[in-house]
Amino acid sequence: IGVDLQGRRQWGLANRRAFGGGRISLATDGKILWIANVDGGDKCFSIWRCDLKTGAYAAWNRKDKDGKPILDLPIREKDGFEQMRAIAVKGNSLAVILAGERKLLLLDAETGDTLKELANLPEGLTTIAFRADGKLLLVAADKLYVTDPAAAAPTILASGLIAPHSLAVDAEGRIYVSQ
Repeated sequence: IGVDLQGRRQWGLANRRAFGGGRISLATDGKILWIANVDGGDKCFSIWRCDLKTGAYAAWNRKDKDGKPILDLPIREKDGFEQMRAIAVKGNSLAVILAGERKLLLLDAETGDTLKELANLPEGLTTIAFRADGKLLLVAADKLYVTDPAAAAPTILASGLIAPHSLAVDAEGRIYVSQ
């Protein structure tokens, strides 16, 4: 659901939830809300979008084989729980962790097309965030990494974290990691 700054419900989609104990991650650019969802029943990992102001579905800018707009972009048809951890958005890039495969997908945030795959990432990926300069911060196991999506392997910024699971970056570039 969407709420205002006083906590009042503004909109909600009654037919959308993490069915059967699934998993969800959110990302926004201030206009669109991307929702990564793993269904607890069939374990399918997909991402859908909605207009942040109204809560209306925001179809991906692509069509299915019948020419209809795609609402749910399938990421993995099975093993969703092993794969999905977090998503992050900056500009036209949507970053998606595939933890079980030790990969990061960079998708076009409008079409869902895969722009790039970063493979052989550290084990235990839990969360990601974009810095203002477009570099990605990754948390895996007890370490915080930074990587340039156009470059090679990530480098360690910090280690010794205790069960980190969320990450944020403020406007000045300070990094916050929840433990």
